[in-house]
Amino acid sequence: MRAAAVLGAVTGSAAALLVGFAAAAAGAASSTAPLPLPPPQGDGSATSAEHLDVIEGPSVETKYGPIRVAIGVRGRRLVRVWVLAVPNRYGRSVRASTTAVPVLERRSLDQGSADVDAVSGATYTSEGYRRSLQAALDRLD
Repeated sequence: MRAAAVLGAVTGSAAALLVGFAAAAAGAASSTAPLPLPPPQGDGSATSAEHLDVIEGPSVETKYGPIRVAIGVRGRRLVRVWVLAVPNRYGRSVRASTTAVPVLERRSLDQGSADVDAVSGATYTSEGYRRSLQAALDRLD
């Protein structure tokens, strides 16, 4: 993956998480911050992003709130992951998600699957992320 594509993926995730953090800090009544789906980013291949199929995973309830992801696939290849909702019930869970989500996205794209190690300090977020991602990948079949 080219550096520009990686930077775009990280920037999109970081922006989405900041929206969630801001909603939590403002005392939003909802346990999740709805996050907009950013436009698909290219993965550095010769094929353009408009051939990207987007599949949403289910919302997975964790101890600190639900997490939900969507994936971008080209053929059967995972090329993009978006986090649509992150746990935001407590400041610590928001901080853990802010740290963990970009790492989980990178690991799942590198592996091409949901079979990724949990991020230390974000066990519940990691498990919810993996379950939502796996459910989205299962919809490919």
